[in-house]
Amino acid sequence: MTKSMATICIHGKKERKNVDNTGAVSFPIFQSATFVHPEFGKSTGFDYSRLQNPTREELERIVADLENGIDALAFSSGMSAIHALIDTLSPGDHIIATDDLYGGSTRLLMNIANKNGIKITFVATDKIENIKKELRENTKLIFLETPTNPMMQVTDIKSVVELAHKHNCIVAVDNTFLTPYFQRPLDLGADVVIHSGTKYLAGHNDTLAGFLVTNCKKCSEKFRYIIKTTGACLAPFDSWLVLRGIKTLHIRMEQHQKNAVEIVKWLNNQKAITNVYYPGLENNSALEISKKTKFRFRSYDFFPR
Repeated sequence: MTKSMATICIHGKKERKNVDNTGAVSFPIFQSATFVHPEFGKSTGFDYSRLQNPTREELERIVADLENGIDALAFSSGMSAIHALIDTLSPGDHIIATDDLYGGSTRLLMNIANKNGIKITFVATDKIENIKKELRENTKLIFLETPTNPMMQVTDIKSVVELAHKHNCIVAVDNTFLTPYFQRPLDLGADVVIHSGTKYLAGHNDTLAGFLVTNCKKCSEKFRYIIKTTGACLAPFDSWLVLRGIKTLHIRMEQHQKNAVEIVKWLNNQKAITNVYYPGLENNSALEISKKTKFRFRSYDFFPR
């Protein structure tokens, strides 16, 4: 039987790994840097928490299940996750990125990636023609954020993926705003999903976290190598905080969406307001693109009447 999103938020798709014999309902916090081996040459599967920790592993399992990925990696922040993604590229490689990325992402690309010899072109990715014009032989990554922060631009992920894969280019999507509850980029063909877990996934304004989720085995191997080498992994206690937050993701996202619709309706009736940026409005050019993935939205109608 297919599990609901609500169930996956709490339990994942399969039974959790048995790393504790107490029967604790809340997954334990394994606040340990190192782990004892039973005997020489044998391991419990955990050696050093920079490589993996049981609490972080459980969180990664849940996030991978929510995004329908084969692997998820939990980082100390959303920016460290994006940095790991960029670290898979080499000097001379080219990135096409949404021109309305979160400010921290733009800063990383312009001041860190660019300094390291990676070329970046920013375009309005809501129009596929803009991406086509900027594709080069050395384009290795198309970095989308949809909807964007803050202007709520929407990109047709599936169309971009079809174009990118014809040019041997991977597509990464920042899914922070919609979360896997409302949008699953991997299901639309994307190679990598990015999250600032600090926002909706954790949901309580009390921790920083970031994620890379993928259904690409080679991408997973590269990310695992980078995270163990650079050490920007999420700590056990922070992993537990995000696990706790995800349990109520489905409830919170439903209410967030209802609240947003009411705010949009109110703003539209204010004479002092000249523009309301919201993908569900009839006069918003993003509406048709949004409708293509409307089936991703759950029990509440995303679009105001």
